[in-house]
Amino acid sequence: MPRRPRLVLPNVPLHLIQRGNNRQVCFVADEDFVIYLIIGDRPRFSFRFPSFSFPLPVSAYFPLAFPRACAIEIAKFFAWSNRRSGLLAAIRIAAHIPFWFPARFWLRSSRAETAMPRRPRLVLPNVPLHLIQRGNNRQVCFVADEDFVIYLDWLHEYASKTGCRVHAYVLMTNHVHLLVSAKRAEAPGALMKALGQRYVQYFNRTYRRSGTLWEGRYRSCLTQAEAYLLACQRYIELNPVRARMVEHPAEYRWSSYRANAQGEANALIEPHEVFLALGSEPASRQANYRELFRHELDPGLVDEIRRVTNGNFALGSAKFCSEVATLLGRRVIPGCAGRPRKGVLPASE
Repeated sequence: MPRRPRLVLPNVPLHLIQRGNNRQVCFVADEDFVIYLIIGDRPRFSFRFPSFSFPLPVSAYFPLAFPRACAIEIAKFFAWSNRRSGLLAAIRIAAHIPFWFPARFWLRSSRAETAMPRRPRLVLPNVPLHLIQRGNNRQVCFVADEDFVIYLDWLHEYASKTGCRVHAYVLMTNHVHLLVSAKRAEAPGALMKALGQRYVQYFNRTYRRSGTLWEGRYRSCLTQAEAYLLACQRYIELNPVRARMVEHPAEYRWSSYRANAQGEANALIEPHEVFLALGSEPASRQANYRELFRHELDPGLVDEIRRVTNGNFALGSAKFCSEVATLLGRRVIPGCAGRPRKGVLPASE
């Protein structure tokens, strides 16, 4: 159901309550309280303090934009100050500098000035998509075996409803990896939204908690099927081994390895055409797939998969990335950090 709009009127008092996620602590040190009060003075401000004084007056008037803008800036500050995950937006603020320290300090707070719009996801019909959904602040998302079973049941249900094919998956204790493809570009987003909302409601009700469970939006990357699909599939199913939870991927129950490599019945898995090309018969196909696991993934490839997935880029050859960029009309590979270099002026004769 759509959210009910807030009841807000000009010059009418508004009682606001903001709670910590799952009742967690929001203020640790005295500086946290001070910074909260400074940020909460008004949503758009520019101030400095040379040494001892704070020129901003404390105002009792809150404009209508206050609740949203103030909450955004406060959440950014705590994510930065406590080095925690969740809202990963940096804000230039010296939270632990003593206020008697003689420093000139600037803070500009405005959603229009400091926050950049979300980069649209890279999604194309019938192109595999590697998805990662992490628990907020690295918290546990699966406690008991029933949690894993319920998540997989709902994943199968919503994958069928949205028209998504699941090629590989692994459910870790605090995050999820999926490799999916769909005929409609909007299908993966619809799948993750429906699945995430339903599972959060179940998890909060079961374990008597409140607040969000997931760390914001899921991360994803388009994957070139011909060159990278099997590597990405191995990367997903080897997660428990890299985490040193098991010695071999077959020992971990909550992944697609047993279905893909050993032929275990799993209605959720729909093999990709690249996987099917490993052999004409299921036995030979599974044997060839198991053979790939005899060799570890190249560490450089592992880092590349992580980097492009966390950044919402494309995983593939230069030609593949160029074609995707042309189709979508935007950059699909990581850019260079910093400002572009100025062109070198020709020497005067």
